[in-house]
Amino acid sequence: MTESKNDTISKIYYEHFGSIKRTLKEAREINPDIKEKDIKAWKDREISRKINLTGDNSFVASRPREEFQVDIFTMPVSILKDMRYMTQEEIDQAQEMYKNQKRRKGEGMAGGSSRSHRPEMRAGRPDKGARRVEQARRVIPTMIKKDDGTYVPQKAPYGYGLLAVDIFTKIVKVEPLLTNDAAALKKALKKLYPQMGGSPETLYSDGESGLKTPDMLDWYKSTNVRLIMTRAHAHFAGRHIRTIKDMIFKRLDPKDVDVDDWQTLLPEVLEMYNAKMEHSATGFTPEDAEKPENLATVKGRLQVKALKSRKYPPIKIGDKVKAMQKKDKLDKERVSMWSTTTSVVTQIIESHGQTYYKLNPHPQQWKMDLQRAEI
Repeated sequence: MTESKNDTISKIYYEHFGSIKRTLKEAREINPDIKEKDIKAWKDREISRKINLTGDNSFVASRPREEFQVDIFTMPVSILKDMRYMTQEEIDQAQEMYKNQKRRKGEGMAGGSSRSHRPEMRAGRPDKGARRVEQARRVIPTMIKKDDGTYVPQKAPYGYGLLAVDIFTKIVKVEPLLTNDAAALKKALKKLYPQMGGSPETLYSDGESGLKTPDMLDWYKSTNVRLIMTRAHAHFAGRHIRTIKDMIFKRLDPKDVDVDDWQTLLPEVLEMYNAKMEHSATGFTPEDAEKPENLATVKGRLQVKALKSRKYPPIKIGDKVKAMQKKDKLDKERVSMWSTTTSVVTQIIESHGQTYYKLNPHPQQWKMDLQRAEI
């Protein structure tokens, strides 16, 4: 696009801040050679996008265990995570508050009314102290003291699950977790790899902090596993989490299983998914998709199903770009998903069928090279 077109589009847009259609109409009155694609190209370069691009560019693996996607999900178990690590002082305070609450309740009943004396009823909702008392009442009877002075439940339910999916065969495995720290995740991955037929060439995940500790990075290196962490989501893993959780919840009531024991349903759910359900993308069950005689058919069907609807302008070394920035949970839609500063592309790397970009200065928020969807 010529510089005169840029100047014209910029002048018209910043005069009215109008739509592409209106900007095009008024810009053509000045320069008839301006086309709609010129307006779109200018906006992509000059206006910070507020939402994600529509469409997807699917990566198609070539064989089983080329890439596993992993993600953590939570389950609505009865004991809250933050109550597992109460100090003795906090437990003593909670017990005393609980005793006083029961005493006040009894006095209120004797006098004819207890509502005004019950802290959890003020303003029609539990106050902070009453909620803590109720949590402590449920947790304290099962607490045991650890060597470091913290307390944990004697039989804590599994509040988390780590799901792994082979993006080629669609085989899914899940390991229940008590906590989501690095030690628990490493132990879970060591259990999942044999179930998946071996370790992957690439482990792909979102920005889960427990997966990128120094110890974990050393372990990946020692096992020759490449870690890729996206600033967005591990979409294959996220979609399979919804499927597996739905299959679990459907079975809780009919089988009279408490949600605290959800992991007891995993063998049945995973057997159904992996051995009996045909995946829409491959036309095979995950277990059949892994058979040598079906690999070529699976790859062909995955390539046909892959979405390629998102079009990216080409980027070359020396180009100035903006990097995706992760929004805060409280950020509104008006907050841009792109950085306000620009960086220069210094190197383009092709690896495992994917392209990575080195930037200078490197975006402070990210530690690794960026993919095309992130600039």
